[in-house]
Amino acid sequence: GPCTAEAARFETQVLQPRPDAGGDEALGALQFGAPETAHDGAWRIPLYLRTGRELLLAGLSLAVGLGQAEGEAQPLRFEATAERPPALVDAALPGVLAVAWLDGLWAPARERVLLGHVLVPGPAVLGPADAPLVVYGVEASDRRDGRPVPLAFPGQPPARTPRELQ
Repeated sequence: GPCTAEAARFETQVLQPRPDAGGDEALGALQFGAPETAHDGAWRIPLYLRTGRELLLAGLSLAVGLGQAEGEAQPLRFEATAERPPALVDAALPGVLAVAWLDGLWAPARERVLLGHVLVPGPAVLGPADAPLVVYGVEASDRRDGRPVPLAFPGQPPARTPRELQ
């Protein structure tokens, strides 16, 4: 019927990567909130997933850090939320934190979903307010078809980030 045709057109126009977009346009964005000081003097930095449309992910993995030489880097910790605990947290490398959600992750459309907090021992030097940490990489896949879901993140060229996700 007409609904099916409309849905197919929406999928073709919106969900398919457009070759003229200079790479896949982001469907969501990783964002940091304002750093807070924790009770032990550490920095507590909120980590959010901001969505344009609803995201139903099979998995999400990311790596963040201080961007320092390994010798001077501090160990980082991750404080999960009760609603979205990650399956894996790896802080074996000083100054680098890898976090992965492997059991699926749902985020509603046009929302800023708190994934958790990155804890940085004080006194550490953080980056600017919108990018206090360096994002080394982000990978996400769609639960329905396993295809990669492009996500924007701080420090990346802005051309891939739609205005509503900035």
